[in-house]
Amino acid sequence: MPIKIECYRGFANSNEIFLKGHAFKNYHIAPLKSSHGILNNFRNTLNRFSLKPLPGIEIKISMKSGSKTFITNNNGYFEACIPYEKLSDGWHTYKAEWQENETTTHAGIGEFLVLNKCESIIISDIDDTILKSYSTKILRKVFLQLTKNAFSRKPVKNISKIYKKWEVEQSKAFFYVSSSEWNLYDFLLDFSSINNFPKGVYLLKTLKKLSDLLRSGYGSHMHKYDKIEFLIEKFPKKRFVLIGDNTQHDPLIFFQALINHPKKIDAVFIHQAIKKQKATIHLQKYCKENQINFLLFNKSEELHERL
Repeated sequence: MPIKIECYRGFANSNEIFLKGHAFKNYHIAPLKSSHGILNNFRNTLNRFSLKPLPGIEIKISMKSGSKTFITNNNGYFEACIPYEKLSDGWHTYKAEWQENETTTHAGIGEFLVLNKCESIIISDIDDTILKSYSTKILRKVFLQLTKNAFSRKPVKNISKIYKKWEVEQSKAFFYVSSSEWNLYDFLLDFSSINNFPKGVYLLKTLKKLSDLLRSGYGSHMHKYDKIEFLIEKFPKKRFVLIGDNTQHDPLIFFQALINHPKKIDAVFIHQAIKKQKATIHLQKYCKENQINFLLFNKSEELHERL
């Protein structure tokens, strides 16, 4: 029974570390290879949506400052909020482990980002913002998930160059907030690395079962709004830039965030993946009236001088 303790990337504000992960049994997702063809990709996608969680087990999280224990929920998911005194900016490691019995321990290694000196955070959507997903065409989207992998999936052209420029020249930190589920975490990490996107923290949706594969990435998108609110709450002294597209309610979600936090959000950028909709027009009008940096872009190059 292959056990996997999946440690997701976490982050820290000025006084707390926020970590999360999953514990799985019967884990059969194969490590990515450039030689993988349709059969390997198909099998891996099915395995991603056939994950078996380990609920109610004790996970010990350890780092330099000490250790704490947490219990996984019914989905095998664990969250940890750990106070800390002082850490240098940048990426740090942590360990999560489950002692199955006296002789067997399963462990995973994760990272978290400390960004005390960073003044501005980019909150970016994934599907049709950085990854071509065709979210308005369900069958085409599922076909890509089943037959392609992180090497063969296509990014939105040149967007990674813009993001890297902001990271390097302006020291922006990146959080990727998506309606994709945690089932796709390994794929998203591989895709981002292969296509040279800035290393960032991912905030995804609850696991889905194989029977829900056709609805992957769909359903309620309030998760995005909740995560944006969460980040603004945890970083009260930082500024934010919101980047999304017009296929999955991003304009409406971003508009509500602007209403709630008019002095926290410096810019809103929307990739026009489909024809302009009423929500996008409404958002554009609001930003113009309130002198907020807004851009509805077709090509990533249009973002070059916007920040």
